[in-house]
Amino acid sequence: MGDRDIFMSTESVWTQLPFQILIDIFKNLSNRDKFNAAMTCKAWVPILDVPALFTTGHFLFPLDDDKRALLFARTRGKWLRHVYADCSQKLDDTPQSGPSTPPGTEVVNEFVASLLQGRCIKLRTISLKNIAYPKHYYDRVDYPTRPEPDLVNLIISLLGEQQELQELDLTNAWLRYDEGCHLLEEASSTCARTLRKLAVDRFVAVIYSNSDLSEFYSALFSFKNLTELELGYICLSCEFLYDLSRASIGGLPLRVLKVRATYTANVVSMTSSGAWKQITAHIPDLKVIFFIKSKSRSEESYKDTIPMIVLTRSMPLHALHWDSGLLVAVKNIIKCFEYIASNFKTTLHHLELTSEVRLDKEAIGELFQKLQASERLKSFALDLPCDLKTDQQEYKNAISEAVENHRATYAVTLNGQKLSGAR
Repeated sequence: MGDRDIFMSTESVWTQLPFQILIDIFKNLSNRDKFNAAMTCKAWVPILDVPALFTTGHFLFPLDDDKRALLFARTRGKWLRHVYADCSQKLDDTPQSGPSTPPGTEVVNEFVASLLQGRCIKLRTISLKNIAYPKHYYDRVDYPTRPEPDLVNLIISLLGEQQELQELDLTNAWLRYDEGCHLLEEASSTCARTLRKLAVDRFVAVIYSNSDLSEFYSALFSFKNLTELELGYICLSCEFLYDLSRASIGGLPLRVLKVRATYTANVVSMTSSGAWKQITAHIPDLKVIFFIKSKSRSEESYKDTIPMIVLTRSMPLHALHWDSGLLVAVKNIIKCFEYIASNFKTTLHHLELTSEVRLDKEAIGELFQKLQASERLKSFALDLPCDLKTDQQEYKNAISEAVENHRATYAVTLNGQKLSGAR
C-alpha cells in the first residue's frame, strides 16, 4: 500500500503500528494523558489493559479532573506499585473565611477509598503529602487544620492491606498525637519487616519542644528494617537518640537520618554532644542530613545564628541545606560557616546555602576561606539573588577567584549551574 492509499483509507494509520511500539510510546505519557489518548482512538483502548504502564501514579489534589483520578484508582489500582499524591494544590477561588470542609477534601477521602476499592494491595511506595487542610482556607494561619478522622481511618485501612510496602511518606499530615501514633502502630502490624524508608516531618502536631514523645518514638522503631528516616527537628531529642541507639543494638539498620527544621521564632537546642557520641559509637556509618529554613520576617528572630544552635557538636553531619532567609546578617552567615566547617570537618560532604541576602566579593571569599577547614567536602552549592544578568556574572567572577585563591577541590555550583573553576 502506497502513502496515498494510506491517507485515503478510512482506517487510522495508528492501527497499523505494532502493539509493542504503541506501548513504548505510551510509557512516556502521564497517566492522565494515557487515559485521554486511549479515549480518542479505538486502536489505543487495549493499551489501558497493559499493567506495566500503570505501576506508578502521580496525583495532585484538588484538580478539575479529580473524577479521572478516582476512576484510575478504582480501575487500575490493582496494578499500582507506587502512589504519589500531593494535596497542597491551591484553588484560585479559595474563600477568605473558609467553609467547614475546604474544596478538594472530600476528593482526597474518595481517592484513598478508591485505592481500597481497586484492591491496591501490593504498593511499594505510598506518598500522601499535605493531607492537612491547607491554612490558606482559614482566617487563622498559625497551623493547618488537621485531617478529619474519616481520612485517617481510610489511610489506616489502606496501610493494613499492604504486605510489600517499602516507602511511606506522610509529610505535613498534622495529625493529633494519638492519631499519629495509632496510624504508625497499625502500619507496623503489616509492614514492620518490609518498610525501608519513612518520612514523618510535621506528621503529628507537636507544639512544644518539651512534649513527651515516648509513644511516638516507640511507634517509629516498631519498623525493624528502616534504613532511612525523615522527621521534624522538634521531634529530635536526646531521648530519641538514646532510643535509636538501643534499636540499633537490636538490629535496626538505619543509615540515613533526615531532619527538617523550619523556624519562624526562637530556636532551642534539642540534643547534646553526649547523645550523638553514643549514636556514632553504635552506628558509625550513620549519615545525618539537615534542612534548615528560616521563614521569619522579624529581625528579633535573627539575633542567634540558627545552625550554631541546631547543629550539635559530635553530630555525624553528612549534608546541610540551609535557607538563611531575608534578614540574616552576612557576618552571621560567615560565622556559621566557620562553626560548620570546623566542627564537622571529617563528616560533611555536601553543603548548600540559599540566601535572599546579596553577598559581595569579600563575603564570598570569606566563605571559601572558612571552608578550608572542611576535609571531606565534595560539593558546595550557592543559590543567590540575581536581579540582573550582571549579578550572575559578578558572582561567578568572585567565586572563581575564591576557588583559585583557596584551592578548592570540591564541586561548586551557582544557582544550579556548575562553575568551570571547580573540579
